[in-house]
Amino acid sequence: MPSILAIDPSLTGLACCHLDDDWATTPVFSSKPAKVLWDRIRRYEGLIRSVTGFAVDFPAEWIFLEGYSFGSRGAATVTLGEFGGLLRWRLSAWRVVEVAPATLKQFATGKGNANKTQVVAAVTKRYGVTFDSDNEYDAYALARLGQMALGMAEPTNDGQRKAMKTVAPLVAAERERAITQELPDA
Repeated sequence: MPSILAIDPSLTGLACCHLDDDWATTPVFSSKPAKVLWDRIRRYEGLIRSVTGFAVDFPAEWIFLEGYSFGSRGAATVTLGEFGGLLRWRLSAWRVVEVAPATLKQFATGKGNANKTQVVAAVTKRYGVTFDSDNEYDAYALARLGQMALGMAEPTNDGQRKAMKTVAPLVAAERERAITQELPDA
């Protein structure tokens, strides 16, 4: 069975979940805000180094990455965009599937517009897990979605089936890319 790394790419609490069978490891990496260009770049670099170090320590065949949230405002949109672009570029050596936040919420709760509290409650109820942050719940749900998208589990409700209709073509496209293109060096 392929192992999965799921990433909830927040600047203040980036959560990873390595899921191998039913065993999960969920570290959270954080950083302090920075306003000056080079301080921001060092911030992004530190987070990306933490993620890629984790990916090396817990090798995964697939990475499922939560996509951009467009609810951010002001300077947050710039910093999240900068960081997100650099992170995606760095992860391009792996098989990466980007999942929209609404699709992840649909999978976790049955509603694409669920709030963080609803996601936490649904994931806790369904899987019997507890974490310290909502970012970890998102990463864990994303890893479970990844298992389902790779055929390691079957959907058990309408929300999961709807999410799979969105994610299955993304997985197929990434499989095709991996077959037809050489992956860049990590």
